[in-house]
Amino acid sequence: MANMTSCFIILALSFCFSICQGIIGSVQYVVAFSEDVSENMVKDHDDSMNMTEGDPIEQLISPITEWLGFFSLGMVAGLFVFNNKTDKRIDNQGNKTRSRNLIIAISILSVSVGIIHVLLVPEHSQESWIWGMIFLVSGLAQIGFGIAILLVREHSLRNILYYIGIIGNSMLVITFVLVRLVTPPFSPEVTPINELEPNGIITLIIEIILVILMSYQLKQKDLTKENVHQN
Repeated sequence: MANMTSCFIILALSFCFSICQGIIGSVQYVVAFSEDVSENMVKDHDDSMNMTEGDPIEQLISPITEWLGFFSLGMVAGLFVFNNKTDKRIDNQGNKTRSRNLIIAISILSVSVGIIHVLLVPEHSQESWIWGMIFLVSGLAQIGFGIAILLVREHSLRNILYYIGIIGNSMLVITFVLVRLVTPPFSPEVTPINELEPNGIITLIIEIILVILMSYQLKQKDLTKENVHQN
């Protein structure tokens, strides 16, 4: 019971931290626009955020995506802390429990980063409709992947999903880096993207973690097969 309580405390703290991130981001935006600044400064601020003053919903999307990412990372961290404290078995049942928790973690992170990408579609569509389509397709794919990996029970099919997930998330990570080194052909700018928003960093971290977790799962399955053949 004590371990369960500590797990819920960790999740609650991560949620509170995420909410604070969203509130701070919203307050910063309101303060910036409530000040008596020149029209050019307001325009520059709008351009930097790719938003318009008349749409308060769009103004909240950026902080929402940030605390959503923090919350998903907090949930996964709490899941691993709880698992390490309650299940120290090294038998087959203990391995199954750890594998199940990893699958849950992969599902949570994939769905969360997919939602973040979908929420950012309107913002990036203003830059280029191709960017909007990339974010929409990748977001829906990540959401679908997160749901599928949780529902699929067949080991061979799940392994295929792991490979697909590794390739897909790796491509997104590489794209994130490349567009900051070279100018995308469909970008309205004549220079590489030089913006580095907090939600972009969070999605990059989540996608790297997803690649690591899925690679670990495949490695563990290979080790299990080797042990079975040796026995």
